Amino acid sequence: MQDHPNEPLTHNDSNDIPVSKMESDDESSPAVEKENSSQIEINQDHSTIENEEIQKEESHSRIVFRKFIRWTFGVLIIFGLGYLTAIFTIYTPKVDELDQSGKNLDNAQSTITALESEIIAQQNEIDRLGAQINDLETDISDLQTENQALVEKQSGFQLQITLLKTRSDVISAQVELYQENPAQTRLLLDSASQNLTTVESLLPENLKDVVSPLQNRLELAVGEIENDPETAISDLAILAGDLLEIENALFNE
Repeated sequence: MQDHPNEPLTHNDSNDIPVSKMESDDESSPAVEKENSSQIEINQDHSTIENEEIQKEESHSRIVFRKFIRWTFGVLIIFGLGYLTAIFTIYTPKVDELDQSGKNLDNAQSTITALESEIIAQQNEIDRLGAQINDLETDISDLQTENQALVEKQSGFQLQITLLKTRSDVISAQVELYQENPAQTRLLLDSASQNLTTVESLLPENLKDVVSPLQNRLELAVGEIENDPETAISDLAILAGDLLEIENALFNE
């Protein structure tokens, strides 16, 4: 664009615009357009460069963001795999172990319940057997009492029988002595002496003293068999009477 300082100005009456200015504008239009085109191209180039830089920055941001997303997913996958590994290697066996422990506890509880029931049954059986033992002990005690009574009764019968046999031997000795048979008399009196010993063992402690006078009377009669048979017969009669009195005192109350 060129300046014309010495060129006179022409005025348009209608619009009041300088003629020289208009002419100058007409002459400079191609250059202005060229300059404007260059400026536009420059601006476009700058815009293109800026757009490319923006796109590059956006592309870099996207790449970084994608990498971040990928790393994030990778970390999450690793944590997820670790969690699943922990579940299958630690949690699941522990759960199985706890389940097995629970089953073992249930089995142990069932065993304890069964044992307690068995103990109760055994205790009931022990109580039943204890009651039977008590009944048997009572029966034994009754039987012992009854047996003692029977023994005492048997002793009484044996004592009475022995007294009768002793008195029978004494009376038989009297008869033999009347018939002048001293040998048979001695045999009968020996039997009577043995029976008196048995009588003494069967009598109660407070009555044993009654046997001694009877033995003395019997020995006296034996000594009189040869020399004084009549006195011997008299002593045997007294002995037989004493035996009868003892028998009546013990068994005819």
